[in-house]
Amino acid sequence: MTRRKQYLFISLSCIALAVAILYLFSGCTSRYVANRQAGEIYNHRSFNDLYTPSDLHKIITLPPLTIHIVGRHELFDWEIAQDVRNGVFGYADSLRWAIWLLGVRTNVGVIVNQNVLGHECKHFLHRYDNAVANPHNYDKIREVLSDGESGYRGDGE
Repeated sequence: MTRRKQYLFISLSCIALAVAILYLFSGCTSRYVANRQAGEIYNHRSFNDLYTPSDLHKIITLPPLTIHIVGRHELFDWEIAQDVRNGVFGYADSLRWAIWLLGVRTNVGVIVNQNVLGHECKHFLHRYDNAVANPHNYDKIREVLSDGESGYRGDGE
């Protein structure tokens, strides 16, 4: 196992442990949040099993959105994301309507982490219509609203 994969494995294991402890000792943490976080951890692990740095830089344009799939952190155009120690696997650039994320070439085509792509797409959905929740607020979910209630209460981003 490479040093990078060891670092990622240890980081994800610590996150899983923190989620488990939070779930056990916090009555206000919903099962949805804990299960979503656990699912993300397993999804990241499966992608990391495939990932090896490469020169990949595939650009896909879905007007007005442009998606950059890169093979290593150094190809990101944001300095913070270029440093692997910061744990950035993708990000949304809302000023330029762009998503940047890591990808890996395989025999069946380029693979991206579906959680990262979905998370970044949710930023654009929220930007287009703030009734769609900001993905950074998912940990604040405490209830499911009935059909007659408004989805956005203005207490988040």
